[in-house]
Amino acid sequence: MYEMSPRERAIATLTFRKPDRIPKNAGFTPHIMEEFKRHTGSDNPAEYYGFEDRHIGPAPTKIQYDFSRYLPEGLPAGTLVSEWGEANVPGDFYHFTTYLAPLASVNTVEELKAFPWPDVKADYRYAHIEDGVKSLRQAGYFVIGNAGHTGWEKACYMRGIDNISCDLMDNQDYVEYLLDLFCDAHSFMARRYAEAGVDMIWLSEDMGMQDRLFMSPEMYRKWVKPRTKKVIDAAREVNPDIFVAQHHCGKVDALIPDFIEIGTNALNPIQPECMDALDLKRRFGDALTLWGTVGAQSVFPFGTADQIRQTVRDNIRNLGYNGGLWIAPSQILEPEVPWENVEAFFEAVREFGG
Repeated sequence: MYEMSPRERAIATLTFRKPDRIPKNAGFTPHIMEEFKRHTGSDNPAEYYGFEDRHIGPAPTKIQYDFSRYLPEGLPAGTLVSEWGEANVPGDFYHFTTYLAPLASVNTVEELKAFPWPDVKADYRYAHIEDGVKSLRQAGYFVIGNAGHTGWEKACYMRGIDNISCDLMDNQDYVEYLLDLFCDAHSFMARRYAEAGVDMIWLSEDMGMQDRLFMSPEMYRKWVKPRTKKVIDAAREVNPDIFVAQHHCGKVDALIPDFIEIGTNALNPIQPECMDALDLKRRFGDALTLWGTVGAQSVFPFGTADQIRQTVRDNIRNLGYNGGLWIAPSQILEPEVPWENVEAFFEAVREFGG
């Protein structure tokens, strides 16, 4: 078969044409990244393993925000505060942190209006992306514009999932204002990515827990779906053919028809501990690319290298026969994962992926 470029391979996969090789990627936690460096001598997994995709995003903000009134006093050294005010307090176990929500005590729309929102629409933050996309395209890569945590997931981080869940019932004007604010910011971002020529917009909402949805399908369709659609539509007004991926952890199969309806092309991460990938392929295999599928909670940390190889072989055979599979761990790889299982994954993708 003709050897495709990484971008051609990705597009074939997303349009349900069998590629020359199955596209792949993986995310590493800091401990696994150190293992990668030690074993390979490289500091770039995407280059070393030949990932088909490359991501691009806004430049950092130049504004120094003061979130002191929204966060506890005396945060320990090493605490990282995002431009949105989200604080990550370092823990004592690998990379894990305690997360502090800056809107936890912000309870009214008027208080939301006074919050120091970041300058996500500032021109200087996107001045690099046209040239960045052009350079990545010239290198043959499939370019993804990363919109980060959008809508509902952003609200969970900033307000706290317990608070925002209660707000859905008894503080609905607040929820509407907050979600509309995020929708507007990410619609702008999606539009700018499309103008710059990216191949795909990546959205993250995380509507699933391990065995159920965070909210009923009816509530999703009221609060989340219309706003996600607006973000997707903003990109497609510029480029009707742009691809869209959504990241939703957990069990979200009840919402997959909704995802497809609003224009989603790929769903990540397809956790096998939560959903049956074979069933999803049978039901949606001509409309949705499955991105992930190899269990980061199961076979990666607790299986053998041979079991990793068997899983990769089976998934490629059963899920990727007509395209529609971007194989990857179903989550970022945690410190429990033996290095030999990481190596086995990529070796198996090379062997069985075409």
